[in-house]
Amino acid sequence: MKRMKVILSTLLIFFGGTAVVNGQTEVRIPAKMDNTLYEDANGALSNGSGQFFLTGRTGQAENSIRRGLIEFDIANNIPEGAVIQNVSLTLHMSKTSSDAEDISLHKVLAEWGEGTSDAAGQAGKGDSATTSDATWTYRFFDTDLWSAPGGDFASLASATSSVDTVASYTWGTNNRMVADVQSWLDNPSENFGWILVGNEETARTSKVFDSRENATASNRPVLSVTYSMAGDIAMIDRFSATAGHLFVRDESNGLPGPNEPIDFDQGPFITKGLGPDGELISYYNFDVQPTEPAPIYVLFREGASTPVEGQHNIIDVIPGDAGYNDFWEVQKVTVPANYVANTVTSYQQISDAGYPIAETTTLVNCPVVPEGSTAKLRLTGESPELTLGWYKGMVVYYFNFLEKALMIDPSDIVPLSPIYVSFNINPDQPGGGPGSGFVTDPVTGRTHNVASTLPTDEDYSPLWRVNVYDNADWDSVHDLASAQAANILATGVATVNCPIVMIENATAVEDHPGGVPLSYRLDQNFPNPFNPTTQINFTVAHNGRTTLKVFNIIGQQVAELVDKDLQPGDYTVHWDASNRASGIYFYTLQTGSFRMTRKMMLLK
Repeated sequence: MKRMKVILSTLLIFFGGTAVVNGQTEVRIPAKMDNTLYEDANGALSNGSGQFFLTGRTGQAENSIRRGLIEFDIANNIPEGAVIQNVSLTLHMSKTSSDAEDISLHKVLAEWGEGTSDAAGQAGKGDSATTSDATWTYRFFDTDLWSAPGGDFASLASATSSVDTVASYTWGTNNRMVADVQSWLDNPSENFGWILVGNEETARTSKVFDSRENATASNRPVLSVTYSMAGDIAMIDRFSATAGHLFVRDESNGLPGPNEPIDFDQGPFITKGLGPDGELISYYNFDVQPTEPAPIYVLFREGASTPVEGQHNIIDVIPGDAGYNDFWEVQKVTVPANYVANTVTSYQQISDAGYPIAETTTLVNCPVVPEGSTAKLRLTGESPELTLGWYKGMVVYYFNFLEKALMIDPSDIVPLSPIYVSFNINPDQPGGGPGSGFVTDPVTGRTHNVASTLPTDEDYSPLWRVNVYDNADWDSVHDLASAQAANILATGVATVNCPIVMIENATAVEDHPGGVPLSYRLDQNFPNPFNPTTQINFTVAHNGRTTLKVFNIIGQQVAELVDKDLQPGDYTVHWDASNRASGIYFYTLQTGSFRMTRKMMLLK
């Protein structure tokens, strides 16, 4: 693919629903399908061909939740290989039963249909579903079910907008919406659109939007997308002799070649280990990285406090280049107020234009990887989708890990945090060290590698300073104290990028000395957000009456998960919130004088 030359004139050419400005193309795409999911255990209601779709809750005594589905034909309106820059969705709301409410877009994860049902009036009660209609329980009535009632969709919202009085409203543009549309362009078979989720906690919060069948053409949904044709995609090879350290491709190890997608969710790229208090953790291995960060250039228009919408960040080194690092120090670049996103695609252009560059202390962990690579786990719920960037006028892709905000240390380097590891063959023996692999429990697949910090700790860093202990001590190592007490064979043997992406639960009772827990614990539920079930782990240190209760946001108890005398130990319970509305909930553990509360989010 050859990148289109940027047109620096202000010429505007209109043809159909498309405009070309400064080498960028804007296209306005009408909805391909839209529908409403009406809360109904039988899945018998829909509104496939009606003039409206709804979100929020109606005033009905039961089955009052409504969710809107909408899908756009991306592949037939945007050319293959285009780079999406800006995305905005405009809907017209024609009726409301409440004041301002937040309406969120979530990426739908399964195919759904639009039949011929046509609800009367403002469509609040729906119509009898017809063949292929999407309903509360069916993706296609009445043959194919959703995996969960209410639809299959990403828990993380792609965008949220406040909707108040009758008017037109716009969602976007933001990076998540851009990533959604880019993924639909690159993988059309996975384009299932968005679901609109409103306030489902309170009655009479429904919002009625005009559908693609609405009689007023100007009120129908429109997706506006700005794109440019991509430059050449930069070749990325993380496993070459110049880029790799722990992971270097040879004839026997089968590591992916240049520009081949990497699945980081399989060995040897993801490891199960232990936290400082014996927590069960999982972390990615992104190989050895230096302590000196590389620069990443983020563009801001004059006077603006946020980056240029749709502009892809710019880097000047990739894996294998001298000075490359997965850790990037943000450089703030000031561009003119009339700057058009993605006019600049390289550091050289920034330098040639003389744009001011201000160094910041902000660090981001963004490993550059081949297109199509996957690393699906994140600790804090951020999107695992790849982000597009620019490298010398070519497209690159990178992950974002946001488990903790990072800053360079006073020496202008990436901070370090120790990890204690053991190898199958110790480094002081022939064939010992990284090549031999970690000592691993054959049943659980867990190492006794111990991280000294977690993302909740002030001094946490995903760049780990590796200390090696004797594998003869493996059985006795179960937390930081026991790792530090082991026979340390070597310190500071490498600095490795290992973001923690899962903290599963407290260590099992048998891992505690004498089999007795040392303290009370209440872990964060997992997954969080969840739909509709979640797991809660807790630890009891002494005999006694123990309760675990769930409360809604106004303090009303909605579930009692535990109420009994418990012996010291670690416990796991599950909460099925199928009959609860989306929203914030709190769970409280009470045992003896110990009381702790955590927050969780149900997102259907």
